[in-house]
Amino acid sequence: MTWREGAIGRERTEAARDRSWALGEIIQSVSSRPDDESEGETQVLGELQFTFLMGLTLMNYSCLQQWKRLLRLILTCRRAIVERASLMAEVLRLLLSQLKRCDDIEGGLFDQLGEGAEFLRKLLKAFRTALYETLEDVEGSPVQAEFERLESWVKNEYDWELNRDAVLRKGTLQLEDGEEVEMEMIEDEEDDYAPVIVDLDTVPEALR
Repeated sequence: MTWREGAIGRERTEAARDRSWALGEIIQSVSSRPDDESEGETQVLGELQFTFLMGLTLMNYSCLQQWKRLLRLILTCRRAIVERASLMAEVLRLLLSQLKRCDDIEGGLFDQLGEGAEFLRKLLKAFRTALYETLEDVEGSPVQAEFERLESWVKNEYDWELNRDAVLRKGTLQLEDGEEVEMEMIEDEEDDYAPVIVDLDTVPEALR
């Protein structure tokens, strides 16, 4: 749950799509001084590094899952890109360092995760969109600088294209019989907790 207890309506919807509030709650909970959250931010970074190292060196499944949960939390934050710029930049810098060591184990770390690296590729694509929308009127952000380094590295190393606009998503395809059909690529990257609009006319009366 990424929204405060008692939240309803727009507040709950926004907290489901932007998890900055949830990140702030975790930071505050591990900070010894309410007026200084730097300790809590350091704790989050430490947890991100510790879980990665335990997953890399000991193949600890629980640590790998915690590492993924932390990345899913942090990389789905929007307001934190501005409000916690130093933390977000440090997370991206740390993630780049971690990715460079993923092949230290035989077969690579991502092969041990079951779903491979797809979860991270989707997270980074969505984060890139949120980053440039959030920083549209902001110059000199350290978050953008660190992300560009990360984006360049995964492009060269994994051939990941994180810019959605750089990929042709709609066009005409010619079939073997000569017929031409229009195709559109749809990539499902919606969050599990994102709001869904349901047409009540299509819902059986018994379920309404």
